[in-house]
Amino acid sequence: MSQRIVPFFTQDEITERMQCFSPLFGIEDAADFTIEPRTLDDFIVVYTTKGCFFCEQGGRQYAIGEGDYIFIDLRVRHSYRFKEEIPSEIVWIHLHGRQVEYISGMIGRLLPLPLTGHDPAVLEHIKAAHTAHTGAGADAFVRTKCLMDLLLYLLEQAYRRQRERSLPEAEQRFRAGFEHILQTADIAALTLDSVCGQMCMSKYHFSHLFRQYYGVPPMHYIAEKKLQKARQLLRVSGLKIAVIAAECGFSTPEYFSKVFRRKYGVTPEEFRRTGS
Repeated sequence: MSQRIVPFFTQDEITERMQCFSPLFGIEDAADFTIEPRTLDDFIVVYTTKGCFFCEQGGRQYAIGEGDYIFIDLRVRHSYRFKEEIPSEIVWIHLHGRQVEYISGMIGRLLPLPLTGHDPAVLEHIKAAHTAHTGAGADAFVRTKCLMDLLLYLLEQAYRRQRERSLPEAEQRFRAGFEHILQTADIAALTLDSVCGQMCMSKYHFSHLFRQYYGVPPMHYIAEKKLQKARQLLRVSGLKIAVIAAECGFSTPEYFSKVFRRKYGVTPEEFRRTGS
């Protein structure tokens, strides 16, 4: 007798139960792009890939430059635009549902919305969500997971920044300097020498403070960041494994595969096939 396997939830039930979905994605680069003041029943994440994006909400104007993002509650009256004299491009994604409202509320309790920042990882999360919605074989669970990953990443950033505000001033300066290096440098080329040079510290002094503030050795932390970047590239790009290994600073594809498997329990090839 053949056994029929019945899924716990249908695709529609997953979407209905999770209440986290995206009705709209887009890329905008028209010089005369303008949205007049209005309200919508959504949230939006906007990432500027070129130029500058201007948003107005609550009597304040936010200039979102290249590499910056903004997370906006569109239920509050808002407007946004480009300046025609500045060639600009944005990538954006709308978010809707009860889970979106709940997590957004948690973010708002940590830091007031709109939430802004400079973080290329936000763009990778948006790309992953877009691929999950438009790629071949995508299903409701994968789509919802990518959207939740984006929201939880924003929540994590808000929590980290709120926590850092209560840290001693010396630690705040140290963390801000190091995070700036992570966001602006080629992570593949990061070494202890290069980081210490940019921080204007000896290797001994930097490593001592890093362990004190982060709880792990600096190169261990950087290695984790390299693996996170590799995982994002596996999700959203069609680059060969060898290219991703080089982009993330691993000496050979074999070494990259070994480290990746030790961390995540699967090879890069298996992770690319399953997305998890």
